[in-house]
Amino acid sequence: MTSKNNINIIFKIFIYLFAFSNRYFVKNADGVIYVTKYDLQKRYPTKKNQSYASNVEINVKSLHLSIDEYKFKNDTKIKIGMIGSINNEYKGIDAALKAIKLLKQQNCVVQLHILGSGKLKNYYLEMAKQLEVNNQIYFDGSLSGGDAVLNWLKELDLYIQPSRTEGLPRALIEAMSVGLPVIATNVGGIPELLHIDDLIEKDDFVALAQKIHCAIKSQQQRYEMGKRNYQKSLDYDSKKLNKTRFEFWKQAAENIDVSH
Repeated sequence: MTSKNNINIIFKIFIYLFAFSNRYFVKNADGVIYVTKYDLQKRYPTKKNQSYASNVEINVKSLHLSIDEYKFKNDTKIKIGMIGSINNEYKGIDAALKAIKLLKQQNCVVQLHILGSGKLKNYYLEMAKQLEVNNQIYFDGSLSGGDAVLNWLKELDLYIQPSRTEGLPRALIEAMSVGLPVIATNVGGIPELLHIDDLIEKDDFVALAQKIHCAIKSQQQRYEMGKRNYQKSLDYDSKKLNKTRFEFWKQAAENIDVSH
């Protein structure tokens, strides 16, 4: 047995023990505040006092969206974007590249801009070259966050998140907060964020290409997607989340048994 196999076995044992201990402590806690609305509640249930307040907080700026804003900024350079680490394959960059290839075969040529850094950049560049889409792929490096990321997002026409695994992705919520139409996989907490019509199975680059194509063809659809995404992002405004947390801890304090 190789050392790599040994490491994988140890890692799987650690994950199992971590999940087991979490389920025990959550089940026996007097109160639990979850960072997802449904996903973690299913995996770590409790019958005691519980609430939900995401650990992803953004300061949502007021937007008055109109359909005119969903015209392409440049018809010859439709910009699709995604954000994530390039140190592993979890973000599904390979699936995105394959989707771009399928779109090209349908005479739908778009640009894919990837924000993030990591050791697999050259690996994906070579993959793009083999798929003959390397002139459509742009690695935009890393940004410090905040307004810099929001300004980058505002230059896009569509955001995608083809992840294989996720928690509750901050980048996706930030994309929603600027009114972007979004297509993503139905993993982790993502289904809590997006309409079911905007979700795909992980690794299904064919469905990803199809949904991108449909969104590109319909300005009305992009408008509807962007509008509902913006409305949903308001649930993650820091002021609203802080109010939820305050109410939870207030109730928890009232339920403390001071006789013990």
